[in-house]
Amino acid sequence: WLTCDRSVGRFDIILEPAYSQTEIGWLGFAALISSTAGGLLFGFLGDMKPLRRQFKLMLFVLLLMTLVFFGWFWLSLPSSYMEEVLPSNYSSLLIAVSLGSFFLFGCSPLYYELGIELTFPAMVELQDVETIQANERSFTHSLTHSVLVAGGIITTLNNLGCLVYLVIALFVPETLLNTLMVLTTIICCLMILLIVERYNRAIVEHNL
Repeated sequence: WLTCDRSVGRFDIILEPAYSQTEIGWLGFAALISSTAGGLLFGFLGDMKPLRRQFKLMLFVLLLMTLVFFGWFWLSLPSSYMEEVLPSNYSSLLIAVSLGSFFLFGCSPLYYELGIELTFPAMVELQDVETIQANERSFTHSLTHSVLVAGGIITTLNNLGCLVYLVIALFVPETLLNTLMVLTTIICCLMILLIVERYNRAIVEHNL
């Protein structure tokens, strides 16, 4: 997300002088609308029963699609070490940016939901799932703690990521931002594969 935000915020440098400030502004606006739509849609789909225990798969597919469209955007523009590989025009860049943002920010609610599942039950005294199932009040308390723990972890990692990125950005030329965006997406795809899923919260909710 950080790399995507940084790249979108630097469209004026990445895309000038090939496109006007107005055209670049519309690209940024399209990315904003698409990212909002992606978050809303996949947050809704993640709550549907057939997909309720498929967060890892959904995240991997979304990141893979993000990689496809960010890769398309990356290969459509020249960088400091290569010329553009794919022919491009304003329409193709608009599609690549919009769909890349759509799939990337569709991950946001799924990261949060999976984080809650992985930290449930967060209360030390309520580690026994069967005990929680027998007491709806215990489930509510444990869920609240898991929400706070997952939210805290995600927020902390985002803040640390911001600090690391700000340091890296001091040494990375603007022309390499697209490359950095693609590389971080690849790393995220690989890291998702390392997650061991568990859905204790979904099991308890189903049995209450």
